[in-house]
This record gives sequence, C-alpha cells and structure tokens, in this order.
Amino acid sequence: MSSESLDWRLLYQNPPMNPDDLINHLFDEAHGIPREEREAFLRSRCDDEVVVRRVLGLFAGAESPPSGLADSPTVPMAWLPDTNPSQFDGFRIIRLISDKGGMGVVYLAEEEELRRPRQIALKVIRPELMLSGEIRERFRREAATVARLDHPAIVPVYRYSEREGPQFIAMKYIDGQTFGEYCGELSRMQDRREMSESERERRIVGGVQRIAEALNHAHGLQVVHRDVKPTNILVDREGNAYLSDFGIAKVADEPALTATMQNPHTPDYASPEQVRRADAQAARDSAQAEIDGQSDVFSLGVVLYEALGGTHPFRARDANQTREAIRSLDPPGVRKRRREIPRRLEQIVRIALEKDRRFRYPTAAHLATDLGCWLRGEPIFGREISRARKCLRWIHRNRGRAIAGGFGAFVIASAVLASLLVMQHRGSTAAVDVSAVESTPLDARTALWIARVSPTTAKLEVFKDAGVLPRRVRLKPGAYRLLARVGTDGAFAETSVVIMRPGEDQAVELIFTKPQPNPSPGMIRFKQGTYEFGSVDRKSLQAASEVTVEEFDLDEAEVSNAEYDEFVRATVRALPGYWKAWREGKPADAPHFDPALADHPVVDVSWNDAVAYARWRGKRLPTMFEWDYAMRGGGKRTYPWGEGVPRSFPAVPCEDMQRGGLSNRPFLIMAYAKYTHPVRSHSELASPEGLYHGASNVREMVESVSVSETTVRVVLGAGWTQLPQVYTPNEIVTLPFESVLGDGKRIGATSMTVGFRCAKSVDPKQ
Repeated sequence: MSSESLDWRLLYQNPPMNPDDLINHLFDEAHGIPREEREAFLRSRCDDEVVVRRVLGLFAGAESPPSGLADSPTVPMAWLPDTNPSQFDGFRIIRLISDKGGMGVVYLAEEEELRRPRQIALKVIRPELMLSGEIRERFRREAATVARLDHPAIVPVYRYSEREGPQFIAMKYIDGQTFGEYCGELSRMQDRREMSESERERRIVGGVQRIAEALNHAHGLQVVHRDVKPTNILVDREGNAYLSDFGIAKVADEPALTATMQNPHTPDYASPEQVRRADAQAARDSAQAEIDGQSDVFSLGVVLYEALGGTHPFRARDANQTREAIRSLDPPGVRKRRREIPRRLEQIVRIALEKDRRFRYPTAAHLATDLGCWLRGEPIFGREISRARKCLRWIHRNRGRAIAGGFGAFVIASAVLASLLVMQHRGSTAAVDVSAVESTPLDARTALWIARVSPTTAKLEVFKDAGVLPRRVRLKPGAYRLLARVGTDGAFAETSVVIMRPGEDQAVELIFTKPQPNPSPGMIRFKQGTYEFGSVDRKSLQAASEVTVEEFDLDEAEVSNAEYDEFVRATVRALPGYWKAWREGKPADAPHFDPALADHPVVDVSWNDAVAYARWRGKRLPTMFEWDYAMRGGGKRTYPWGEGVPRSFPAVPCEDMQRGGLSNRPFLIMAYAKYTHPVRSHSELASPEGLYHGASNVREMVESVSVSETTVRVVLGAGWTQLPQVYTPNEIVTLPFESVLGDGKRIGATSMTVGFRCAKSVDPKQ
C-alpha cells in the first residue's frame, strides 16, 4: 500500500501510520457510525480498497451473533479451558445476555470460586478486536473508570483481568431490562389501563432522576460518560435504574487515546458540543468544543424526551441529518408528542435540551433537583429563556434566511427587537410570573391578590385583585405580599416579593396549603390582636401607631444550619459564606458546615434566600409587627421572658473583641461558633408562649423591607454581640438590602449576626 493511495489529511497523523495502525484507527473512527452508512464513511476517509475491506471484515466478525463462549467461531479455542468449554477463567457461563456491544459480548456467569457463588455479568472483549491497541486500552480504562466510582446507581466492577487471551470485566448482574424496554413496557401497561398516565410519568422521571444523580457523582470525580442512551441504562425488577457502559468515558486527568478517539459517541444521543467537536476534527480545526458534564445532561435530556413522548426528538432519515438536527434545530415540545405530559415537566425537558450551554442545566445535580421537585409537587428552579433571547437566538441561527428575506425585513425585525429590549430593560416596571406547583388542584376560582408594603410604615396596604393563576403581573419597585387562594376559604399560598429596579423580572411558584385548626409542629399560634407599636419619640418605621395583627403561626425557634442544609441540598442553592470557609481544604464529600454547629442558627443568608427557604417550606417571613407582637406578648413585656435580665444570660464577646472584630470576617466566624447556641436552648430565656431566643443568639430578619433610594431590610432582636441591657426587642435596626462588589456586581447583603425564623397566616383575608 503506497502512501499516495491515502488521503493523509483526514487521518490526523503526521508522519503517516503504517497499514495495521491505519486499520485500527479507521475501525475506531467508524465504531459509532450506523451499519448502513459505515462503508461510505470509510471510503470518505481512505481510498485504499484493501484497507476498507479489512476494516469491514473486522466489523462483520464483531457483529456475528455467538451463542456462547464455547461455540463462538470468533473465539480461538486455545483461549478456552480444554476440559469444560462452558467455563471461562473461573466463571461458569450460564447464557448470553447481549452481543450488541461494540467492544465486547456480555454473558451471565457465576463465580464458582466463592463459597456462595454469585451471578455476575461477564463482559469479554471480542477476540478480533484484540488487534486494536486502542480498543484494548479503552477496555482497560472502562474497568479502571468504574472502579473509581461508588454510587448505588452505577453498575460496579468486581474484577478485571488481562491475561493471555481476551480481556474481561466482571460486573454486578442487573436482572432486568434496558431503559428503552422498560419505558415501552410502561407505555403498554398504560395503554391496557393497568397503569395511569401520571404513574407512567413518575416512574420514568424517577429513573432519570436516579441516573442524573449517578452522573453528578461521576462528574464530581471528573468522569464524563459521553454515551448516555437508553441501552446504557439498566432497570432491575424493582424499577431501580443503573448507569452502565463507561467504555468511552473521559477522565479529566487522563489523556485521550488518539485524536480519533477524542469524540466517540452514539449520534442519536450526542450533544451539540459532541457534534461540533466531530465537525471540527474532520476539518482539522484546533478550536474544538469542550465536552464536559453538561454534554451528559443534554444526552440524558434526549433519553427523557424519548421516554415521555415515545419518539426521538432529533432522529432523521440518516446520521448526517440527525447530527444537523442536534446542531441547529429545536425539537417540538414533548407535550406535542403526548398532550397529557404536565407543562412543568415539559419545561424541565426543554431546559435539559438547550443547545446554548448558558441556558441548559449547568450540572446533572440541577437536573436531578428539578426532577425531584416535580416528583414531590414542589416548584422547580429551572427557568426558560425569555422571548427576547429566543428571538435573538433565532436570528443568530438563521442569518442566511434573514439576509435572504431582504435587508429591509432584517432592519424592521432588528428595530422591533431593539424596541422590545428597550421596553423590557428601561420600563418602569418588572414582570413577576406567578404560578402554582402542578400538584395543586386549582380551578377557575384560584385568584391572586397583591398588597404593597408601605415604605414608610411597613404596613400592608389594601390587597388588590390581580386575576387568576397562572398570572404575569407588572409591578413597580417596592415590597409586596402575594396571596393566592382557591375560592374564598380554600387552600392558600402566600409569599413576599421585592422589586429593586425596573426590568428585573422574577418567577414565583407557590405551594398551597389548607387552613389548619392547629399549628404545624414546631410553630406556635397567636390570636388576632391590636396593640401599641413603636414610640412617640420615634419617626418613620418606629413611630407610634396602633397595629392589628391577624391570627398567625410563628416558628418557635430560629432556622438552624441543619434545617437550612435540607433546603440547600434540595434546591442546589448557594451556600452561606461561612459554610464555604468551613469546607476549604476538605474533600468534596465533606459536610456543608461544621457538624458541631448543626443546631445553631443559620446566618450569613440574604433576604431573598431567607424568603426562598420560607417559600420552600410553605411559609413566609413574619412582618415586624407579628414578630414584635409575639415576642413581647402584645407589647406588654420588655423582653420575651418578661422584665429584667436573668443572671444566666449567655456570655457575649468583651468590648475590646467587639471593637476589633466586627469588621474582621475570620474573627466573626470564630466568634459565631463560640458565642451562638442551639436554637432550642436556654429555656429560661424563652417566652411564656414557648418562643426561643427572641433577645439572644442572633438578630432576625423579617418580611418588612423599605424600598427607596437606599433600600433597607428590618432586623429585630438582640444577637450574640449585644447586651440585652442596652438593646431591647422593640428596637428596630435597618440593614442594607444588597451589597455592591468591586466589579459592580450586586449581591444580597448578609451578616454573621443575623438569622431568621418563619411565619404563616392561619386563614388570610384579602
């Protein structure tokens, strides 16, 4: 074979490869190409007929269906035991499981060397592939990759062997079926009315969530699967899903085998990054797309779409058209395939299939979290991109059509788009999309009311009817209370919203609860009452006034680190700053915070994060009037416990430490650990009603916010830096609502001395 007979520009090697290496490389390259397109693909890479025929011969041998190791014509008998051909290297072969794998054949076998033999899945490399050094190395890497993973949804490896003869991997045997077969069986059961549509959806989502969690574990160890598809997901007889076949997985700290091996994938389930990378490699372009965990998220989104809708979102007549669809076409919503699918579930699928990585779920953990929220009937956290961005994206993808449509049309479209953007970002209001979790039984009577919070008195103004859920409302900058209710006395939901600036749109999903005759566990009920708030010698928020509070429930204690951690893990919310300090230098699987502080109050949380936590719990923050009314017994007490200061009042930092440490963050973190206490401790300081730490431990944020040129949040009570003799509960402190970093970025303001507790109306009236 002469070098002139080869198109060396397409072989990615310089100097040229010898014929045997060329055959191995071409075999590897064509591995993911459909059988009917394989010959044409090989001829596009090499014009030597002998080489092409030898590669096609390797595929013919690899795809011949053996009935077992002993009678497989492709296995040299010298590699098998002479006495009992039904055994293989200490394993008794029971039956063939699958011969569809590209690298190996999988058998059900039994380890006879164990005292109590166990059944395993034995993956044996195809003998004809032993010629390929890259295939052998890939087989070895698969075993090594899975061995470094430890997750209940990843099929574990028990043993790997590379001796004279074929390599093999002994893995846990999953007695079940592939995910595609499992979903097909669910659909048939649903068609026969043996299962409801909602149960079919829940089982599919539960399986995909489990795989997303497995992928997140792998990604945390720098392992990218790169071939997530239904045949690589196994489901056992109990319905538990398992991720398998890490044959082409990429480990961050390992080099690629060769240039031809850098982007293997199954075309139907490839991500746009994988398709673009293949295009770049074919063009010998050094600027190639990065393949990371987000690529697996996209592939799992394809699996979820196909399982729910019953059809593939991108599959076309041939592989080239399929790749083009993945690269540039948005599939129809999965509800177009199956109308019964809930809208929120369709939204999760759509975000997972975003071609623009900026709008796709950033990690598999985010996808798993939203799937879990949907299963539990809670709000999801993924948000779809705006219509304006969708319009910009369409123009970017269809530049040719826009130009062909005429320069005038392009100018008009651009002008309209520019006007929309100007209206969106420069208007005097911000849009708030209010909806309910899908599990809520809403009807045409589910109405939304909104009351503005007065910036001068912090009192709720009159509730105004805003329509029926779901609803988009436009609000001017300010603080608001949102109340939604089914009818006049049915289930309700309430939350707080602050609009800082026009154009800063928000989305709010509400969790509805029914009025309860008794308070929830851990909450104390306070009856409706009127009392004198404030002082005659004060102005603005602290001015004297008569206040009426409706019946409400209040948490008996501040939110603890452990309770807030449940929220963080369920929503992938950002960690408080001092948690991050605790995790520095510790392994990735270390706790989020010092376990010794689990029952201490959570601090360093912004107002928005506190509201998000309360909303997640089906609650809200108390108003400053509710907090004061509860802690001081309707204004009758100076302190929660009564009058005077008990001798056993907890210690606070000395004056010198206070002066030297309040601006020193390392000191604050150290002092917080030393001077705060469990949220349900010091019962001698509790109120007669049972409220803990109203004037000790940490100061507390409330719902009340004053939005003006300098927007502030209200903080009540005394914290671990204040002596109660000079700081009483009825005194109001205002703190900044947000902070501005050096680069101009705005973030929610936090404090190491401020925590919060939650409240809930008993039977709100609009």
